[in-house]
Amino acid sequence: MSSSSLRLCIWSGIVACFVLGVALWPLLQFVPPPKPSASATEIAAMYRNNGLGILLGSTLMLASASLYAPFYAAISAEMERMEGVGSPLAKAQMLLGMLAVCVPISVAADAWMIAAFRDHSDETIQTLNDFGWFLFFTPVMPGLLNALTIAVAIFRDKSPNPTFPRWVAFANIWIGILFLPGAMLAFFKVGPFALDGIFVFWLGTGAFVVWFVIMTRCLLRAANTRT
Repeated sequence: MSSSSLRLCIWSGIVACFVLGVALWPLLQFVPPPKPSASATEIAAMYRNNGLGILLGSTLMLASASLYAPFYAAISAEMERMEGVGSPLAKAQMLLGMLAVCVPISVAADAWMIAAFRDHSDETIQTLNDFGWFLFFTPVMPGLLNALTIAVAIFRDKSPNPTFPRWVAFANIWIGILFLPGAMLAFFKVGPFALDGIFVFWLGTGAFVVWFVIMTRCLLRAANTRT
């Protein structure tokens, strides 16, 4: 991958984060997310009062999901430099990144879009809302394994000028672990392990942002060394 191609893929990820942030916050108004303890009537009222915003925000989310794919491809390309062309770890990282981010964002956006598309019953809207949030946060294993494949590749890289510093491997391991509380949202409607709690929404979102910043800086540095 040339320097210009690598930068293009990196910037695709940066744009994806911006687009997703705009979609979730001012448009969908899902920061913080709806309380899982809220009644069907309360959830339905949110969708009816902000129908256009939810439709627009969901559309932007679908765009952001596709924009993340080149970013994961950039990581995969750098891993192939470290591991060799056709590296199983690089291929696994790419697939896991798609499963952890691109697919969940796309399906969640469609669920919320469908909820706002018609005047469904309150219970149907609540179900679609729950379905979207479950898809958004529960794919913790792909997120963890994606981080671990990156960490393993870094540990195995013995080149004199490694693409990723060794500390990035440890950061990936710890950040991957921080994704795991997202699997608990099915068991709690209130408290720190609920959807809107500190260990699911805030910790999970924060961990992804930190991971993205670290990987972006490393990839941009790698791009600067290319011809």
